[in-house]
Amino acid sequence: DFEQPFINKLETLLIYKKENICIPCLVSIPDLNITLLLTTSVIYPDGKNILWDNKQGMLVPTLLIKDSWFVQCETLIDKKLFKSSFFIVHIAGNELYDIQLFPRKAMELLVGEKLVINCTVWAEFDSGVNFQWDYPAKQMNRKVTELPERRSQQTHTELSSILVIQNVSQQDLGKYTCKANNGEQNLKESIDVIVHEKPFIYVERKKGPVIEATVGDEIVKLPVKVVAYPQPEFQWFKDGKLISNRQSQYSLQIKDVAEQNSGSYT
Repeated sequence: DFEQPFINKLETLLIYKKENICIPCLVSIPDLNITLLLTTSVIYPDGKNILWDNKQGMLVPTLLIKDSWFVQCETLIDKKLFKSSFFIVHIAGNELYDIQLFPRKAMELLVGEKLVINCTVWAEFDSGVNFQWDYPAKQMNRKVTELPERRSQQTHTELSSILVIQNVSQQDLGKYTCKANNGEQNLKESIDVIVHEKPFIYVERKKGPVIEATVGDEIVKLPVKVVAYPQPEFQWFKDGKLISNRQSQYSLQIKDVAEQNSGSYT
């Protein structure tokens, strides 16, 4: 067809770890001079490393196109330029880059709450991963749900396994480990889960009960230690009256100390 010699449609080109790849920009007219357009350069057949075949397309070394977002073939017929449809380039492979658990830190829950842990692996595009969870009540056949997720990006794939346990109990406290395996690599990550029987709060002074300060002191801190679950709201009072906007975490800060700052703080 001299109106459009290229017959391929827009498609995705998967780039695997191999030396050469064939760009299937097929034509309806044989023996054309075909060149390959990359994102920032042009490739010409040289009869050795870069070959053109009427029935298969352009055979090129993978390294030449792996950094391009797309490629496209072109040819000139009677001084008229023709271009093929785009080939969108995706890097494919089987390497696992990283594994992370969400949340990142130890979890605290109350008996009866729902436990949700997300285990995500970053891998080469189009990779496959097998997930395995280890958790305290696994040997007791604890009822759990594992939800798979898969998100393909331009240069990699994100694969997730979400572990869900309804109505946690004391038997669910301990270490949770997610293992990811692709047949060649093994990655794992762990998190501790703490299960409290009921809400609690513990408050302790770090200084005191009397703190001395001098008029003109730049800053005085009234530090306290608070251990609680769930996260509590807190307020400071001076001589029974509410103080606002002076808290730093649970501690109280008094700046530019003056005589009127004397009093009983709770």
